[in-house]
Amino acid sequence: MKWKEEMFFAFYVCGMLLMLLMLLFYNYYRYGFTYSFYPLMLLFASYAVRRLRDKAGPVIVDAAILTVLILVSAQSLCGIYSTRFRGYRLDEAESETAEELYQYIDSNLDKEDVVYFFKPRVLYWSTGVNSYFWGLDDTDHLDKADYVLLSTWDDQTKCYQYVNASQMYQQVFSNDGFILYEKQK
Repeated sequence: MKWKEEMFFAFYVCGMLLMLLMLLFYNYYRYGFTYSFYPLMLLFASYAVRRLRDKAGPVIVDAAILTVLILVSAQSLCGIYSTRFRGYRLDEAESETAEELYQYIDSNLDKEDVVYFFKPRVLYWSTGVNSYFWGLDDTDHLDKADYVLLSTWDDQTKCYQYVNASQMYQQVFSNDGFILYEKQK
């Protein structure tokens, strides 16, 4: 067998091994079906690179490949850093702290109440309470909500400072992951 004929098979096998190595760093237990796409993406990318090398020349293609590899590596390292060292969890919506929050909201908030939260769909699906999100650290639109829900790992420092400095909000719930403030009427 010739190397050129087996090269694409080698890319596919390397992609499968890369997929298995990613399981060490990420906890994508619910998104495992997407792993089957990574080897195929590498396979078709290798077809494209081979074609580009024939058309554009090896120096330009090698520079482009190196740039893409650097960007992908930087993004992967940021993801690993966020999940391993900053406390960000990919299953945050289904964690014990989130479930505790949902139980509190179900038992203490009316369905007509509006909550400012950075994941409005998750909150609605989990509790049935309407919520909205305007911007990551935007305090201009907090007044439209009856409650403000902040997560402890997210960088919403302006919102946190605004809510704590204002006399309009009172903390009604907190756990290791979330802090819920009620707007005083």
